[in-house]
Amino acid sequence: MSHYISIESLNVKLMNLAGLAIAGEDLCRRYMYKANFNMYDKDSYAKTLKLSVCESLIELAVKLRTFDEFCPFEPENDIYIYENKVSKASKNLRFICNKIIHADEVHLDYQGNINYNKEFIWWGGQITLSGKQGKNSWVFFFDVANFCDSAIDFLYKMQNIIEDKKTNSVDLLQHS
Repeated sequence: MSHYISIESLNVKLMNLAGLAIAGEDLCRRYMYKANFNMYDKDSYAKTLKLSVCESLIELAVKLRTFDEFCPFEPENDIYIYENKVSKASKNLRFICNKIIHADEVHLDYQGNINYNKEFIWWGGQITLSGKQGKNSWVFFFDVANFCDSAIDFLYKMQNIIEDKKTNSVDLLQHS
């Protein structure tokens, strides 16, 4: 294995990212609209969230692709992507990781509820990625929690293989 990477730290990052994706509405209601003071305004919420989500996604994508290089099975096509907000396709973790890594644009898709507050918006856990592959442009959106579920399942299935490669690393064996 080329890099010594902790499965546990990836699982923690995946759980945190899934939590952000799932809890968007409650987080905004609590800290932007119901608190005695506004911890976040829309601008600081958007910037803090995008930084956290983007840094987590790129780190996870690169590390998961590292493990995928020696995966002895074909990862399932269990992540749904939506192209042009209309057509739905099922893709695997490798595909999504490659698109995250090579995206030219990453857009967090927000939603709102005018019945609660006309300015009430939150991140609903979807991301739109766009980029180019050769001369062809691509754009699609996907659910981040679904991506995290797929990654957690992949790491669970790969755990013994990864741990075996880490344990049998030549440099570690030479110094033990």
